[in-house]
Amino acid sequence: MSNGNLPTTRFALFKDILRYRFFDLVFTSLYIICFFLPALFWIVFVNFSFLNTFDNIYNPLVVYSVLAVLIGLVGPGFAGAFYFIKKLVYSEGANVHKDFFVGVKDNYKMFFWGFFLLGLAYGIIHFAEAIFYLDQSINKEVRIVLLVVMYVAFVLFIIATLFMSAQAVIYEGRYLQLITNGMKFVVGDFLRALLFGLIIIVPFLLYEFVPLVIVEWTLVGVSALFYFGFGTLVFTLYAHTLFDQTINKENFPQLIRKGLGK
Repeated sequence: MSNGNLPTTRFALFKDILRYRFFDLVFTSLYIICFFLPALFWIVFVNFSFLNTFDNIYNPLVVYSVLAVLIGLVGPGFAGAFYFIKKLVYSEGANVHKDFFVGVKDNYKMFFWGFFLLGLAYGIIHFAEAIFYLDQSINKEVRIVLLVVMYVAFVLFIIATLFMSAQAVIYEGRYLQLITNGMKFVVGDFLRALLFGLIIIVPFLLYEFVPLVIVEWTLVGVSALFYFGFGTLVFTLYAHTLFDQTINKENFPQLIRKGLGK
């Protein structure tokens, strides 16, 4: 970051970080993708195995039960990312090669369970899809409505989990308390939370709904090289604005606008 006065707004801080710490975001993304490797290997294995055929109820049950655990293993990677980005925006002399792994060590349990629950929710959606595929007696319009409702709820759950992640590296608290706060932030600042959340998870949405192999693996490559770090930075800056207006205002005034100039 520059040696002059600290940026006075979070948008200015965002531009400063992109300018002076861009490669730290690249390393953040590369570290996170390492935690995705077991899930990616499992997906590739499934695609070339008998489990790829969802003509029975057991295959999707096995596939998404295992995937839920592997998505849980992704969680500690985001623990490292959110911790490093928090130190970066607080101007605490962050070092990606050290602080990323400090964040993993200090927060891996909560992030594992938080992301495991995301994986479980994701599996429930696809298990429901398998049931709809096998049971054609269910009305087509009803199936579409149910899947849309489940996907919308899942996206909101992801955003609440991102708020949980941003809180966990700053405040002490149990998962239930932090995810409840996350849900309150989603409801209380719905439009902006949805906007920033969608910015972060757009690679996932494209991966999920654009069934082209070249698109899917291009998204994996872009995320690995840049997008994970960029997304964590964007959401952290947004979340800190809300934390200043709520949690910090009431309980931690010393954290208000931390890392910003007067």
